Amino acid sequence: MGNKSIFLTGASGLLGKEILSQLLASNFYVKQLTRKPRGTTSAAQLIVGDLLDPVSYELALEGVETIIHCAAMISYNSKDRKQLYRVNVEGTRSLINAALFYGIKNFIFISSAATMVRSADELLVSDQAVGQPVFRSYYAETKYLAELEVWRGAAEGLNVCILNPSLILGDASWDQSSMQLFQRVKTGLSFYPPGNVGLIAADDIARIVLKVLNENLWNKQFLLNAESWTYQRFLNAIAESLDQAPINKKANKLTAQLLAFFDGLASRVINKKSLINQETIRTSFSKLTYKDELSRTILQPEYQPIQERIYKICRKSTLDSK
Repeated sequence: MGNKSIFLTGASGLLGKEILSQLLASNFYVKQLTRKPRGTTSAAQLIVGDLLDPVSYELALEGVETIIHCAAMISYNSKDRKQLYRVNVEGTRSLINAALFYGIKNFIFISSAATMVRSADELLVSDQAVGQPVFRSYYAETKYLAELEVWRGAAEGLNVCILNPSLILGDASWDQSSMQLFQRVKTGLSFYPPGNVGLIAADDIARIVLKVLNENLWNKQFLLNAESWTYQRFLNAIAESLDQAPINKKANKLTAQLLAFFDGLASRVINKKSLINQETIRTSFSKLTYKDELSRTILQPEYQPIQERIYKICRKSTLDSK
């Protein structure tokens, strides 16, 4: 059991749940960090603690061989910047320090494709480009700073692997992370932004995590992107799967600014984070190109078709609501 012991953060999230499920199915012993004790049927051992309080979880690292760090804060609101830095950067730094202190062998970090714009071409997202990154959001900047903490761990002896997925789709509540887009389409979205988006299914990422573990693919970084679509195609695939009318109006910058204003007002009224703001406008208006030759060569992933994944997500939600 010792050499298959995993310490997993973020197991309650969209991706973390898939990783946990596949780890347990592959007979790994998993210690799952959670902030609040809760009833669960999972075979994972619950460790009640906080990523920002290393004392709360560090004893649980005894006997662990690999840490999979999936926990993160995702926000594009300027008011969340301080907390974004604390969770994404300081939380990762503390976990790396604890891993080094307790002699952990391996560390897998789930980052973001948003950190991989690193060439003279500011619209190229590539796993082989070198240079200073271009950030379209503060979230992306904090994930990049967290990556630097992981590479510091590698310099001090950790085996590390950084995975940089594009927009993640999966079976999760539609008020979680990227799945909020499905809810927005369902409740009536009138405009689509003119940019592109990379898409990948959560269970495909989880399978790659298992591949990294089983094949010892350490000290590497992989961009993970199944398919690249325009936002028009993506949002209309959701609308079609929900039996809704197509979204035919393309947003321009003025329209987007007005939508951001009203979305901000609505979010304050219902006490939810806004989805449309300056950072999400900047991202969704960018016509990005994704090049993941390195990951496709080494990992040789078999990604499931995005169209099929979207349809299954929408059908499942429709059936669950009946």
